[in-house]
Amino acid sequence: MKLLICGVGKVASHLLARLNEDWRVTLVDTSGEKLEDAMRKFPVVERVVTGDASSPVTLDNAGIARFEYVLLLTGNDKVNLAAAGHAEKGGVAYTMALVNEQENLREFERRGIRTLSGSALLAENIFHQLQDPRIEMTPLSMGQAEIMEIDVSHHVLIVGTTVGEVSRGPGKVVAIFRQNELVFPDPRAVIEITDRLVILGRSGLFKPVCDLMECSRPHFPLAYGQGLLLVLTAGSERPKMIEEAMHIARNTRVDHMTISCSGQDCGLEAELHELRKNFRVRVEEAGDEAPEISERLEELTEKQSYGLVVIDPVGPPLIKFLARPSTVSLAHALPCPLLVARNTNPYRRILVPFKATPKSRLALEVAIDLAKQIDGRIGVIAVQEPEFIRGPREIDWLDTVFKQVRGIAHTKKMDIEEIGATGNPVSEILKASRDFDLLVVGSTTRDKTLLSPHVGELLVREAPCSVLIVAK
Repeated sequence: MKLLICGVGKVASHLLARLNEDWRVTLVDTSGEKLEDAMRKFPVVERVVTGDASSPVTLDNAGIARFEYVLLLTGNDKVNLAAAGHAEKGGVAYTMALVNEQENLREFERRGIRTLSGSALLAENIFHQLQDPRIEMTPLSMGQAEIMEIDVSHHVLIVGTTVGEVSRGPGKVVAIFRQNELVFPDPRAVIEITDRLVILGRSGLFKPVCDLMECSRPHFPLAYGQGLLLVLTAGSERPKMIEEAMHIARNTRVDHMTISCSGQDCGLEAELHELRKNFRVRVEEAGDEAPEISERLEELTEKQSYGLVVIDPVGPPLIKFLARPSTVSLAHALPCPLLVARNTNPYRRILVPFKATPKSRLALEVAIDLAKQIDGRIGVIAVQEPEFIRGPREIDWLDTVFKQVRGIAHTKKMDIEEIGATGNPVSEILKASRDFDLLVVGSTTRDKTLLSPHVGELLVREAPCSVLIVAK
């Protein structure tokens, strides 16, 4: 295949490095030095012509009419337009021109010339990275169209809607990755929270789709459900528990609240009068033969969509190391995060232990979402073991961990305080939590090994502040 390239710059050099022996290339440029360098570096270059690519004489000398493909890659749009006109007269089957200035794009399109705009594509890519690097954008047809890949879990407002409803917007949902399988959905298919959508649309798809999905708007607790479930037991400090639940409900987009209590403790007339001024509130009486709290909560969360469950602190067991991690196990059994309320609201300062695991990343994102809604500040603590235990490391582990934190901070547009420590993770986190109002813990497992403490459970039991457990 015969290819003529006018303009030997970085784009041409990258292309020449990728072409195989099937291509026979002629280069045109005003710089003899660039041409000689390209001839020496790239075996596919057969011939070079020194001259102005806008000149018919130069192009005729290069034999433009004999080429199947012509690429016009100079840094001057007028030169590229003139050369494209000469290629058209010569009957070249495929001509493509680089557009350097966006205002000239329409003239190229009016004349039917295939175009590529390096600066526009680069600017669009930078814009996407600045806004949300988790969203994948792929340009099509030289930037005239785009494919967007977006995780529904980060933009939950479309959960429960149909593919057809979303496709009425700026782009069309052409595929869904669901449980690692590619699905081509029917318009009536319902979008699920674990889906990754593939959306096709015109160039500039990012902003209108993100406006539709409210990409930049905090979604906790809506990512899990629209309600809040408050559990009052016989020993609950009822006014303080209700106040803490209300602190979250008032500042987030909670739609309704359920209060679960045993029969003899459900005299909530005065509290309900105030609550119902702002929310739809329902009381769920457990009855005299109430099941265990874990069974009760699982049953309640199956009935309705809750984004958060709020419970009393669990007292420390007599033998910590042999005790089952009951609170963490409960958090894993629920479909939404679990808040152990210690009445340390309002949450002005929120601490997140971070280990660069998927669950700790999720916990940090939840904490940031909450902080944005309640005007709180975030601190992240990373604790590494002492060198005599872990041995020497060539790479600074804390620096590696905090790079991930900075990436999330960039995506979420949030300032985060970094707290590095060395020692026992439980001790260091508990010590740091004295200066915070809420601890947000990402829990990976509900189990523990024999005679070994469960770190998450120890944090939940001994933290001086309220603890939010994010297990899913």
